[in-house]
Amino acid sequence: MPLDDVSAKRYARKSAFLDRCEKDGLLVIGGYGVEDLKTAPLKYWERWGGPAAYCHLEGSRGFVGGIVVEIPADISLRRLRHRCEGKVLIL
Repeated sequence: MPLDDVSAKRYARKSAFLDRCEKDGLLVIGGYGVEDLKTAPLKYWERWGGPAAYCHLEGSRGFVGGIVVEIPADISLRRLRHRCEGKVLIL
């Protein structure tokens, strides 16, 4: 069933979170899957003080995603505080 014009525009619109990532200088990577997070392109992110990217999975409607961060051997990242729970997965 084809989308009407209003629905198509709403579907194509970037979420407020992705817009915030862009304004904050956080690189966004994504698609329907990411081949290997260990080789994902990263860009220096001022908020953490190190290379990072947000992994956004299409079709998840913003419910599935995560921040990929590299911690170089000679530095410490800045502390970030969250209002909700967070999980850390070390690759």
